[in-house]
Amino acid sequence: EEWLVHSRQRIAPNEWYVLASTAVLTAIDVSLAIFFGIAVSLILFAVEYSAITGITSTGSCTDFHSTVERDAGDMEILQRYGHHVHIMWLNGYLFFGSATQVADEVRKKALDPEVLMIILDFSFVPALDASGVYAITDLAEEIRPTLVLGGLVRRLEKSLRNAQEHQTNKAILKHSLDGALEYCEDELLKMMTKRGLRRNSGQLVRIDSEGDVLGIEGLDQAHGNAFNLIWRQLMANEIGAFDKEETTVASLLSLSVMKNIKKGTVLFSMGEQATDILVLATGSLEVTRPASIKRGTWKLPRHHLNVEKGDVYVFEEEPPLRLRRARPGAVFGAFEYVAGGYNPDYLCSAYFNSTGTAAQNCKIYMISFAKLVKKEREDQRFALVLRAWLARLATEVASKESSQEASRNGVAARKLQA
Repeated sequence: EEWLVHSRQRIAPNEWYVLASTAVLTAIDVSLAIFFGIAVSLILFAVEYSAITGITSTGSCTDFHSTVERDAGDMEILQRYGHHVHIMWLNGYLFFGSATQVADEVRKKALDPEVLMIILDFSFVPALDASGVYAITDLAEEIRPTLVLGGLVRRLEKSLRNAQEHQTNKAILKHSLDGALEYCEDELLKMMTKRGLRRNSGQLVRIDSEGDVLGIEGLDQAHGNAFNLIWRQLMANEIGAFDKEETTVASLLSLSVMKNIKKGTVLFSMGEQATDILVLATGSLEVTRPASIKRGTWKLPRHHLNVEKGDVYVFEEEPPLRLRRARPGAVFGAFEYVAGGYNPDYLCSAYFNSTGTAAQNCKIYMISFAKLVKKEREDQRFALVLRAWLARLATEVASKESSQEASRNGVAARKLQA
């Protein structure tokens, strides 16, 4: 009796009540006490386990974005209207009870008229039982917002895909959370465009934070004189100030070599020596660079994964890539050319900081660094226009980096206030 009284202060109330009840039953009937203890322990285990599984946190696309690099106008749209995309992070093995709880929470959120898309992140979910799979896929049929599932291990993705094979309204399945975020961002930007809420950035030339020109508005269609149009647009300020006769554009065309590139061809790779400025006249490129993501060490159950087939959690795979889409008018290698200096002997020190792959058949113009250096030495006007443009490009990149840093600080401040 004494140990029963003293234990009251050392263990949780629910556990003490079970202990006390078991002690009383033991005095009456040992067999009955054993069965009672086992039954209650199983119930408590199920209740406590369900409490640490399911939805662990929530957010929206206002504060959480994909690794796709977008221009300032699109980022402003995502900041302002990102609340239309609701994100739920899930954790643990989901069986009937916990999966039903998740489904109920999703249904409640779907009643909010402001929510247009709901992302469920399964990055920390090793598996679902059969009832859980159908509880999740049935949501796509029931709720109004689009349901997007990301972070799916191979077996789970296959199960979900098979379960909704014959459904009319299907959940959107994406391998990673980053893929789910990118999909929702693209859809949200399309919606805002249709509503007339997405403003044009006002910049015909799109420049990313690494100094690459990603394209020029209005050049998505093939042009017979695409090369001239591209450089007249890129260097409009410099040509207007220093080259009224536009001899610079003609000189660049004479230095260039045109090539047709097939879809899937890698034009340049990260870390590869840069020897040419590349100008995209038609088609499109996918430009990628590993995202800088710091990861800790996770110890999670793996008996639900088929390790023999190489199954791992999605977050354990290679880091996602920062994806930028380059369209006609894109220019690569300009900053690498500056890094090489005027001396052709030093041009070998310039390396690409990303990888460019043809997303479709392309036409590109290649301008050799060595030819550019030689032309600059021979033609002072050409050198003035080219260097003035490169200086303006560097200034715009620095301005972009500054605005992005201010945006990140603003997001961090809002999180702290919340």
